[in-house]
Amino acid sequence: RIAGYLLGALLIFSHSVYAWNDSTLNKIASLPDKFFNKLHARTENLNDRLAQQTQKYLQKLARKEAKLREKLYKVDSAKAIALFHNSQSRYAALEQKIASGDVPPGTGMSGEYIPYLDSRRGSLTILGQNQQLLTGANSLGNLNGSLAQVQQLQAKLSVAGEAQQFIRQREQLLMNQLSQYGFGKELAAFNRETYLYQQQLAQFKSMLK
Repeated sequence: RIAGYLLGALLIFSHSVYAWNDSTLNKIASLPDKFFNKLHARTENLNDRLAQQTQKYLQKLARKEAKLREKLYKVDSAKAIALFHNSQSRYAALEQKIASGDVPPGTGMSGEYIPYLDSRRGSLTILGQNQQLLTGANSLGNLNGSLAQVQQLQAKLSVAGEAQQFIRQREQLLMNQLSQYGFGKELAAFNRETYLYQQQLAQFKSMLK
């Protein structure tokens, strides 16, 4: 109940930052450590969930491409080599990228508005700019930890978008290049996993609104 009240306060304050005065800042500074801890834990959970979800589908699709390559190689080795050149390393690179905890400088959301990220980042950034108020129960470490998790989630969403674009491109390319080989069953399975990942990602983003 307390956490819900405090989160609501932060959301309101984050949209009226220019109207803040000393009284408002003092109220925010009174937020208990457990609020920052809950925010940190919630965002960390979202980070883990998104990474695991994306890795799972990348691994599935990589395996399906490997099977398609093996099947195509038996009838057209040259085309198999050309069509699947470097695709496995691309899947692996995306897996590693989303699993990484690093936040590249200047990471953005590609113009996409994500309310959860916008409100938390805005509120935490303002608090960080008023560190003199973070005394007593409100530790700077908790604040920085929460902000780092929000930035990391932003980065992972960007990678997830990159993964989504890549598998869409692979889906279209494979359909165009392999439809004449009678690989309908394999292509349908690939398309199904692509669709499921897009649905999962859309559902994940809906949680952040």
